[in-house]
Amino acid sequence: LPALEVLDDLCLRSLTLPAPERRLLLRLHALARRVQGGPLAGHAAALLARIPEEAVILLATGAGAPPHLPAGETDGPPGVIFLARALRDLRRARPVLLTEGRMRAPLEAAAVAANLAAPVESLPEGPASPGAADEILARHRPAALVVVEKLGENERGVIHDMRGADVGASHASLAPLVAAAKGAGALTVAIGDRGNEVGFGLVVGSLPATALRRRRCACPCGGTILSSVATEALVVAATSNWGAYAVTAALALLAGRQDLLPDPVVEAAVREACVAAGARDGVTREAVPTVDGTSPEAQSAVLTLLRAAVAAGGKVRRRVRAAR
Repeated sequence: LPALEVLDDLCLRSLTLPAPERRLLLRLHALARRVQGGPLAGHAAALLARIPEEAVILLATGAGAPPHLPAGETDGPPGVIFLARALRDLRRARPVLLTEGRMRAPLEAAAVAANLAAPVESLPEGPASPGAADEILARHRPAALVVVEKLGENERGVIHDMRGADVGASHASLAPLVAAAKGAGALTVAIGDRGNEVGFGLVVGSLPATALRRRRCACPCGGTILSSVATEALVVAATSNWGAYAVTAALALLAGRQDLLPDPVVEAAVREACVAAGARDGVTREAVPTVDGTSPEAQSAVLTLLRAAVAAGGKVRRRVRAAR
């Protein structure tokens, strides 16, 4: 559907990235399209739309290290919440939300603001724990694991923030959970925006050496900030929330359910609830309801355009069906 192309295009419109980072974002997006065969949000939505009804869906988020981001970022929790709510309404899914303990308060506040009743569980910070991953999988037996703005290890097993610092001690490693989910036959979907998040292992191996050199970290590991953790589906966006909103929009388009999309007023309330609970903008590090340096007005505008794209795409689908 042409509208699926529009959804990808809308969530990729960077307003704040410097030119080198924007070029890398576009290259990662192009590689992800090549691997997955078309629009990224549409691909992820098509896979998620096929999960069994009433299945458990694990949704994880969590980025931002002390002292500047002690309770995490405004990018991630809103995206997780609205995607979880859409899957609940579309497939009667039972979402379980995962994040580090210090980031639970913003995620819980976001769920309340969006009227989403879902348990929030803490992930252990520090080194990878296969035992903890196996315990989560055995307890929940999920049909899918969805990861939004969750930092992941690079090729040397180190987790970095976007500035290249080693933040592994204050973040949970999701690599064992992704591996366990794949081994159990669960769908794995990731959404990210800088390349250092879980999921980008699907494409970073195809980057040329020149691009890798530009993303070298600032810690002693001597590697890149790019995550080597791969998922089955990857959505690349200018901010991770926008990528999650685009997947939600694709679900709405494919199902003919415009009601799945978040209202801009509710989305604003969710962001404000996150900030009130301790989250901060991940770029400016300020306690304001902006996301990666982009204004509240920009968040509303992206959602409004996504809603318009779904409405237009729905009309096209109805005309095609009528012609047949």
